[in-house]
Amino acid sequence: RLRAKIDYTLPLRENEKIEAGLQSRVSSSTDETTLAEYDPEIAAYVDLPEFAYTTDYNRNIHSIYGLYANEIGKLGLQGGLRAEYTDRMVELVNTNDEYTIDRWDLFPTAHMSYKFSKEQQMMASYSRRIERPRGYYFEPFITWMDAYNVRQGNPAIKPEYIDSYEAGVQRFFGRNMISLEGYYRITNNKIERVQSVYAENVMLQSVD
Repeated sequence: RLRAKIDYTLPLRENEKIEAGLQSRVSSSTDETTLAEYDPEIAAYVDLPEFAYTTDYNRNIHSIYGLYANEIGKLGLQGGLRAEYTDRMVELVNTNDEYTIDRWDLFPTAHMSYKFSKEQQMMASYSRRIERPRGYYFEPFITWMDAYNVRQGNPAIKPEYIDSYEAGVQRFFGRNMISLEGYYRITNNKIERVQSVYAENVMLQSVD
């Protein structure tokens, strides 16, 4: 794994600034999946080639962002936008099957605060985030986890996108504080883990 990041901050006035940055994450890995069954006649484990797979993962994520923040009297404002490019390939070496992603995503953010007094303020925000699937979620073959459970991934699965809205009020009493906060979140492309029967006494865990 390799990660590089550059951030820049430009102060404009006492409470006003612009921030910008670049970030790159490059990762590569190989997973070896095997299964062996104990043979009591020879008192040894025997490999089962039909459950042997090699999977190569290559994922590059490059992003650029900009942010503006300012305070106007009792009002605080902050807004930003991050653009993210994903280049991902999952290759099944045994079958030469490849599953790729070549995608741009946008992630806006907005924050607002208002001070009614030194002791009380209100805040509200919106942000869009991403939750990426784990590597084995993309593996379409059967993998035995133990004698009673197997799993199977979905190479066409997409990441989750989360729109989050938050609001709150804070009240200070000297060094003490009381806050009331609430949030509302919408998840798109929700990843669901599904259980079904694979064989007698064996459960299949898949993703959808």
